Amino acid sequence: MPAPEFTLPTTGTSPKIATRHGLEAGINAVSQALFDQIGAISTGLKPAGNWDASGGSFPSGAERGTYYVVNVAGTVDGAAFAIGDWLIPLVDAPVTGTYAGNWFRGDYSKVVPAKLDSAAAFEAGSDVSRGPGALWETKDGFRYEEVTAGEDLTNAAGVKLKAKADKGYWTLKQFGARGDGSDDTAAFVRLLNALLSAVDNRVPAQGAEPSWLVNKTIKGLIEPGHYRIAGGYDYPIGASQMLHLDGGGSQTTKIEITGDNYLFDWDVEPVGFVFRGIHLYGGKGMQRVSAISTSVGRMTVIEDNVFSEYSQCVYANSAQDNPGLKIRRNMFRGKLNADTIGLAITGLTAGTDIVENIFQRNRYHIKGAPAVLAGVDQGPLSTCNITRNDFFRWESPFTNTYDIWLVPNAEGPTNAGRGLVVNQNKFGNESIKSGDCRLLIADEGAGTGVWDKHHATTASTGWLAGVTWRDNNIGFKFSPTMTFGYSYTPNLRGFYFDDLYHGGAPTHIIQYDEAVVSGGLLSGQQTGTDSHYVSFARLLSGWANDALPPLSSNVPGSFIVHDPFGYAQESICAAADDWGGYVQLLTPASTAAFTSAGVASHAAKNNSLGGVNEAAAVRFQANRPDARFGGALTKASVTAGRMVNIEFELQRAASLPLKEVTFEIITGGSSVAFRRRLQVPTQAGWHKFSLKWMPRQNADDILARFVTDGYSSGVAEYLDIGRFRSYHGRAPSSGIVRSLQSSWAREHPIVGDYHLWVDATGDLRIKSSAPTSDTDGVVVGAQV
Repeated sequence: MPAPEFTLPTTGTSPKIATRHGLEAGINAVSQALFDQIGAISTGLKPAGNWDASGGSFPSGAERGTYYVVNVAGTVDGAAFAIGDWLIPLVDAPVTGTYAGNWFRGDYSKVVPAKLDSAAAFEAGSDVSRGPGALWETKDGFRYEEVTAGEDLTNAAGVKLKAKADKGYWTLKQFGARGDGSDDTAAFVRLLNALLSAVDNRVPAQGAEPSWLVNKTIKGLIEPGHYRIAGGYDYPIGASQMLHLDGGGSQTTKIEITGDNYLFDWDVEPVGFVFRGIHLYGGKGMQRVSAISTSVGRMTVIEDNVFSEYSQCVYANSAQDNPGLKIRRNMFRGKLNADTIGLAITGLTAGTDIVENIFQRNRYHIKGAPAVLAGVDQGPLSTCNITRNDFFRWESPFTNTYDIWLVPNAEGPTNAGRGLVVNQNKFGNESIKSGDCRLLIADEGAGTGVWDKHHATTASTGWLAGVTWRDNNIGFKFSPTMTFGYSYTPNLRGFYFDDLYHGGAPTHIIQYDEAVVSGGLLSGQQTGTDSHYVSFARLLSGWANDALPPLSSNVPGSFIVHDPFGYAQESICAAADDWGGYVQLLTPASTAAFTSAGVASHAAKNNSLGGVNEAAAVRFQANRPDARFGGALTKASVTAGRMVNIEFELQRAASLPLKEVTFEIITGGSSVAFRRRLQVPTQAGWHKFSLKWMPRQNADDILARFVTDGYSSGVAEYLDIGRFRSYHGRAPSSGIVRSLQSSWAREHPIVGDYHLWVDATGDLRIKSSAPTSDTDGVVVGAQV
């Protein structure tokens, strides 16, 4: 049987013209030829008309070589027929009540679908059954199979259809949603049930893959429209832990939660979750996961959405370990005066990115809290990146508001915010109120979970450490004033701030609550001297001359301040009467106090300033720790939490010189508290080295020593060490006394307890206490 051919019909000769009417006529002719040939494939069957299969018997007088088209579904002699099937006689005059040997059913209902306007129209209509297995199809191409159970759609006539997944996705309208502002809750539940099936469209992990690397070969699409859904969808028992929902874009696809619910309210941590391109309006929020578990699986992706008028929290997760959150390009706009939280995230969050979002209206835009599982407290927000977001106070509510709230870790500083980086964000100064702050550090108050607990205003004993704020554009006002950070715990360590400030200045970088300050701050790993760093190099406030610049903290000395342009209110000095805060830690204060031990020896020699026998030529005859050169620090003078400056000079020996040496601080006899490996310059002469060490705790024995890994017998053995000094001090001391003035009543050099000044006649005078007149003390020797 030759295939029908199509030739483009044209008129005219120069040029030839094809018309729409001619083109349609040609295509229809070919289609009709194909249709006619279908009926004659292999047997040359001829149509005999329609047949009603509900009558209970087959046609009488049928002839072999013909076929009937079923127009009413039914069952005869155990053979079920759907509308669109063919009934084919196998013999002439077949028996009308017996199927076997007389008749053959052509299952064309499973090949040629019945046409529907839409899934919603099918549910509202009364189309009759075509029989199990029959195909149905909407005008927009969604296909269904007629079933007797497990249906996704049911119409008024009781016909049941199951959606087919032959496109790689299901849509909400495929499950009966209208998207016209009417209630589409039932359609949404049907879509979720299909997507969360633990059996259908599921590819398990293969080979050595972990079980959570399962794949779902289907995702959900929510077409542009306005869908009203009750929300409160719980996690079905035994369901798949992967869900992927894509909307048509937050400008075109809107879901309105009509109940006082979360859209998803789960007590199981998903393995994989994607929610993208949707405007979600109302309800309590998008998703609440109440399980305190470990969720190390695929990423959770929440991106390109608008969340508006929610009453509690958009996304709340209670996991102890929940890495790989990707929250990008969303808008968070809570209900006014509802004390909402934009994001509430707990535990360890390695690889989490909160990027390019707009936080418009919340009491707390981002909340990070620890999570306790099996007695282990982890978090908050460790190794999380909060980058390139916009933080606003849009139509600010009556209560105070906070951009980022961190809940301290009750156990200690190890994973308490360590690696959290807040950078390149915009913090607007719109609607600022006195009492607001950018960073709040406080325990949680009463509530049922991370999603509804607000901050406590009592002193905390929790910890936070290793948090970085960098390159943010932060707006303030001079009236009303606000602090940058406010803390209810003294246990902060290693915070770093280097941001651009405009429009005003914060009163403090970190202001500790009065209950913390009045209770006293402990040393060691808690806030003390030099606990944090702040740079005021980009404080672009342009304030009036009488405006007060910021303080780093209301706890003096807790910050190392970088202030190259004089913007800050404080200096780096420890106190007015102790300009350097210097405390000598080595007694006597000389390299000559050091001794050699193990297979090391030394000989005295002059230092770089000519100090007689102050330095040492050290010979190392083994690698560490068998050969060492060192001395004890004055343990009574070493204070945990205060910076120790360590200075010394090294030079290569004239023969068999060592190229490197390791400097160590040993506490408690054997514990290494500090270690640095140093390369000795090849240039001739002495070279100064300056190190800083922060003691974390007080120790009974503190030893400073030099050891080496670079020893090589007959090749590298000797090193000169001199001018060793160790001392507490906020600023390094040059060791050379210079003074801009030298009168007894003004600035003059002080060496130990001795005061030096030049009197009116030009003589240098000295006294072991403060002078009371120009001629007090005694003249120092013969002067020229």
